[in-house]
Amino acid sequence: MGTGFADVPVFDHLREIAGRYSEKLAASDGTNRLTYSELFRAVEALAGWIEAVVPDGNAVGILQANSVWYTVAMLASMASGRPSVPLNVRDPDSRINEIVADARLSAIIGDKGLHGLDLPQHVAWIDMAQSLQATPHPAAHRVVSVDAPAIVLYTSGSTGRPKGIVNSQRNLLCRVQQYVDACHINAQDVFLPLTGPATIAGCREILAALLTGATLQLVEVEAVGLRAVRGRMQSEGVTITYLVPALLRALLADEPADAFGSLRVARIGGGKVSSADIRLVRKAVPPNCLVQIGYSSTETTGSQWFLPHDWPEFDSSAPVVSVDE
Repeated sequence: MGTGFADVPVFDHLREIAGRYSEKLAASDGTNRLTYSELFRAVEALAGWIEAVVPDGNAVGILQANSVWYTVAMLASMASGRPSVPLNVRDPDSRINEIVADARLSAIIGDKGLHGLDLPQHVAWIDMAQSLQATPHPAAHRVVSVDAPAIVLYTSGSTGRPKGIVNSQRNLLCRVQQYVDACHINAQDVFLPLTGPATIAGCREILAALLTGATLQLVEVEAVGLRAVRGRMQSEGVTITYLVPALLRALLADEPADAFGSLRVARIGGGKVSSADIRLVRKAVPPNCLVQIGYSSTETTGSQWFLPHDWPEFDSSAPVVSVDE
């Protein structure tokens, strides 16, 4: 991707990709589909609304299901220069409100159907659908520093209380570059990340797909079920997926291999990977599919390893080797 990739803001990368692949499908959630030109226009329009509602230097929350509109909100907040705070729609209201207070949010982007929180009066609600249909506020097209805060991801922390980890665009772009270069990701790829968007893995998968001209498929696993996930995997010709070991076991149990026949990279992370997990994967994916095991956290990139095809079976958990970012 070049040595200067992480020096260029995400919105500028997106503009270049949208110009190159304007009519190509950028993102789909099974209901909504956006080409790259449509995605770019939606991001630009929402960025204008964010700039009009959220004071410079303040953060904006994102309370969206795992859909194309979450992706638009994340990219628009970066374009506006306001750091975003992803909120998990499945978290209890008490945790969401705790994060809202801790992050000192001045606004939340969400769907009308999700606006059931008892928010403080000073927290504005930016309705996603209404904002994209209304006359747009002109975006300032500001110069956004790649080293300024871009996304604040909340974890439980060692105390159980929400702990915000600040990521700059440069942080995120370095993760993307490492991933893209290691897996040779390109515009022919189709992503189906099986992780929530309010995670560092979710952010990485979204950006890796959209900043290379690939197609991003999104799905709410809990809402549609395992059979529908397998169906999307096969019907969309998915080439790259990310999943945690527990979901891997559920997806691959008693399922014909052809559902995963288009995969060329299966990235497994977020938990201990066992010999049994690797056997499941290798039975389901094509012989040439790369199996990448990663261990990391929100705070650090961690380590990753492509499992060789002839690697002998290990006893309990798979080893990994550390890499430099």
